[in-house]
Amino acid sequence: MTRYLLIAFSILFIFMSIGFWGGITFGQDINTLDKIFSNEKSLSYNGYLIEKIPGPREGQWSAVLKKNNEVIMRFENGYLENMTIFGFYPFIASRDKQLVVEQFSGGAHCCWSDWIIELTQPLSILYDSQKYPVGYGMVIEDLDKDGNYEFIQELLTFDYFDRIPHANSPLPAVVFAFNEAANQFVPANPRFSDYLLKDIEENIQYCEEFTSQVNPDTYDDSTGEYLSSVLQVVIPYIYVNEEEKAWVFFDQKYLLKDKEEIHQKVIEQLDNCAVYQYIKTN
Repeated sequence: MTRYLLIAFSILFIFMSIGFWGGITFGQDINTLDKIFSNEKSLSYNGYLIEKIPGPREGQWSAVLKKNNEVIMRFENGYLENMTIFGFYPFIASRDKQLVVEQFSGGAHCCWSDWIIELTQPLSILYDSQKYPVGYGMVIEDLDKDGNYEFIQELLTFDYFDRIPHANSPLPAVVFAFNEAANQFVPANPRFSDYLLKDIEENIQYCEEFTSQVNPDTYDDSTGEYLSSVLQVVIPYIYVNEEEKAWVFFDQKYLLKDKEEIHQKVIEQLDNCAVYQYIKTN
């Protein structure tokens, strides 16, 4: 049984254990929203009401945010009633709690939507996951212990990349942290590179062992397992702004004849990735 098959079974076990809300297991305690909130049908806070309602399509449930009985925001990316969860959480220590909403549409490997909203006049949307190619439920942590909470989601930019199936796709974590000047939660991977790369040596070792067995003239990588072993190192390095290290590793370890083609395909994905573009320009 290959290492990646074992990983696939592990991921399946995690989903069965923690339900729809997915998650990245960085430690024993997984602070996903279903662990934090009790999945109420309605909640009130500072004159606002958020509640679940049927529709807009048959068999679907949504949530609406109201002020003085007037609907001011709708959340229609969920499916069944329990696939929408919401609550109030103190992401920013110096402010009132923020409303956080998470919905799951029922897709196989995707389709989580998250919002963090400050209930001010007018509303301030501090985070909308639909701006970024991320998925799976939020994992909330105060990573730098400053009293403000970061959260983590998985990057989907390289899901099913080239010939790699979902189970082997490089899905690195993205850390979002609050930026006071922008009044937004934004990608902050370079700030947390030690945390995000804490297991990189294991991936490097696995790739090196794999590479040592590859004959570039005869090896059949139609399943993408070898390509995946390389990108499981390259992609995390890129998203903590260590591109030089990433591409040196790629040049040394990826031996197949489509090296230049794969390099160009990675670049094209990066060019169209809002997380990467934010990291590179900030």
